[in-house]
Amino acid sequence: MIQMPWRLFGAATALILTAGLLSGPVASAEDAQAASGERTETVVDLADGIVVSEVKLRSLLHTAAPHPEACDWISYLRYRFSDSPEDPQRGNGVLLAQPFVSRGAVSLDGIARSTLSGAKVRGRSVEWWSLPMRSACAMDSTGLASGDASTALDYYFHGKPIDGHTFAGFGQDRYLSDLGIEQIVRDQYEVLTRELPSPEFRRTKAFCGGHGTGALQTMIFADWDFDGRPGGENCAGLFALDGPLDPDPLMIETNPILKWASGLMGQGYTAAVAAIENGTLPSPLAGLPVLGPEAAMLLPITALEAVAEGDEETTLHQQFPRTGPVEWTNRINFGQSSADIALGTNVIQDYRFSGLGLLGTMIGGTSLNLPIFATTTGTLSGGPVIDRHFPLPGQLRNLPAVGDLFAAFTGGADRVAPTDRTALYGWRNDEDKQPISVIAARMATMLGSQSWVDSTVPTRWAADITAILSGVHDGSLAGFRHPEQTRTLPHYVTVGGNSFHLPLANAGLAWPSDTVRVPGYTQADAVAGGPNDAVVQGLTTFVTG
Repeated sequence: MIQMPWRLFGAATALILTAGLLSGPVASAEDAQAASGERTETVVDLADGIVVSEVKLRSLLHTAAPHPEACDWISYLRYRFSDSPEDPQRGNGVLLAQPFVSRGAVSLDGIARSTLSGAKVRGRSVEWWSLPMRSACAMDSTGLASGDASTALDYYFHGKPIDGHTFAGFGQDRYLSDLGIEQIVRDQYEVLTRELPSPEFRRTKAFCGGHGTGALQTMIFADWDFDGRPGGENCAGLFALDGPLDPDPLMIETNPILKWASGLMGQGYTAAVAAIENGTLPSPLAGLPVLGPEAAMLLPITALEAVAEGDEETTLHQQFPRTGPVEWTNRINFGQSSADIALGTNVIQDYRFSGLGLLGTMIGGTSLNLPIFATTTGTLSGGPVIDRHFPLPGQLRNLPAVGDLFAAFTGGADRVAPTDRTALYGWRNDEDKQPISVIAARMATMLGSQSWVDSTVPTRWAADITAILSGVHDGSLAGFRHPEQTRTLPHYVTVGGNSFHLPLANAGLAWPSDTVRVPGYTQADAVAGGPNDAVVQGLTTFVTG
């Protein structure tokens, strides 16, 4: 049994706080009313002197489609030391960060805590705010809230009700068709201006950033138009943690041929939006292996099992669906060869795992075939292993000149697969990396809009991001009109030496020339945090001076 660091489920530690009671960032009652502003703050954790609270701001969702009442609130996780000023504007700074796509607010927990601690050592009092997409309001946490992995798996994938409530299914939330990039940037603007009403504080002490695609969303916010002024005027600087920070990575604006092609892309974007709105394309994009909502939901369910069973054997993977996107996700991530993936041989169900071993196999950089979501956290233990060769042999990363390109597809660590169907495979943690038990606890204990994963990412978001990067800046994307803002703001940008983004950074596409390269890090490692973490040290220096 793993002890959970989050006291989310303990009523004794949860406290509802109305606007101004704890943080007091709203300047006056009139300001709160002007912002139509109900505000609540709930303490969800207090450990090592750091208070973590969920802040909710009443903000009606602009859609005619029926939607849950929870979607009429913007919510974010606020991190601060208990002895810091209650009003963040009396401190030395605020970092507002957006998580990577399909990841929720608590996925930034490690770097949030470490950044606060690093600033405190320097004599600075800063806060960290993790802001997920508004679409996370659509996440049905009924199964996860049961606290039992098998019950949750049955609820989400096998149609079994809980207390008379049956899961509606993935890709059934029609109101998500209206939640694209415009909603994201306007939510960020509302959080900044309502919670930090002083323009001078925002301009000098509010730092805006994100992880992966969260950094891309921050770039778009900085360049978005708000009443004639760019959003970036509300930021003292920008930070991109293994994410791009370039408003025109393909240099479309300076290339007449690409500019012409972007016009064709605009026509395709219009058609895609129409298909999303009329239901031809589901939202979220259900049925997609690896990147779809089904694959995302499987992770916190497995984390529940890891917390419950620890180093003891689990049979949860024997209950995984053997058809559809879950089956194909597991084949792609776990298969030892192309033949295994095509034929369904050597599948995850063929081997024995402990609770922690199963989770490590599903998220660890030494196990996953595709490094997109891989975390450096350890490796399989308890039985013999062999090297993986899908999609390419990992040794190709050592080739001169082209090794970085291959590493984008194979990851930077040696990837291994189990071979003994009788051995019980566990997980051995790496030194100086987050233990798999800590990751499991974070994934399993925070639910709802602040969870570790987000299984509700709208298809509209993907369409909007693709269109903006293709030079489409009209219609609902017309607010993207200040590309110079990102280029003029101070910034801190990183890319991991084992990240699938590294070839883009090395080619100078979307990553600036002063990007900090962090050896040995995957894309997910950028936000793992830790007392000696290179990313944290650089970010702390950037924010505190």
